[in-house]
Amino acid sequence: MHSQYYAASTEIPNLAEVRSYFSEQAMKLELVQAVDSINKVIAPKLEALRFKMEEPYDEVMLVDTYTERVLRHIPNYEVLCISKTLERLHELNTH
Repeated sequence: MHSQYYAASTEIPNLAEVRSYFSEQAMKLELVQAVDSINKVIAPKLEALRFKMEEPYDEVMLVDTYTERVLRHIPNYEVLCISKTLERLHELNTH
């Protein structure tokens, strides 16, 4: 569901629809932040690779930055795990 749905619709969405919509938006935001975080960590060391997301946010792609060729599709859950692991490693290195 899109935010326009709520603005244009004369129906009042039920609570489950609203929760589902905002849960989906929160997940997208978390994924975007995870991809940005991973790219910041790997960019200085692996300039030939980057993680990329496109609509509909079903998965993340590992892309060759020189050719723009997709090397691998990575499920969202794995991307979140990679991001959390890199965060923990950074915390361990700074303490």
